[in-house]
Amino acid sequence: MKRPRIYISGPITGTTDYLERFGMAEYIVFCLGYTPVNPTTMFGWFQPLFSIMPYRFQVFIDCMILAFFCKAIYLMKDYETSRGACLEKAVADFCQKKIVLADSPNEKPITKTISAIQELGNAMKKLYE
Repeated sequence: MKRPRIYISGPITGTTDYLERFGMAEYIVFCLGYTPVNPTTMFGWFQPLFSIMPYRFQVFIDCMILAFFCKAIYLMKDYETSRGACLEKAVADFCQKKIVLADSPNEKPITKTISAIQELGNAMKKLYE
């Protein structure tokens, strides 16, 4: 059975850790049973060129991908601080897409597992420093 695609939305502009946060969100939505659509990596080799295009064009393309190719949107924590993420949520509302909020009850066990793995990795790293 084919997994439905879910668009990951959250703050990018003005943040330095967005690749890490979106990567984590990608893993979480995969564990929730979706195929993640990550706007920070979805264009592959074209991503560096896409990144230098005007912001309005980037958001327009992202909204078109959400509207026509995704069944749902995953809103990361603090999405309200991002104009682009708020617009993407409005598009999802308009297109009657399923909205999945970060820290939903279904996500909590996955997030705890990821945190435990990260803590274990940090402890092992300290052992070998």
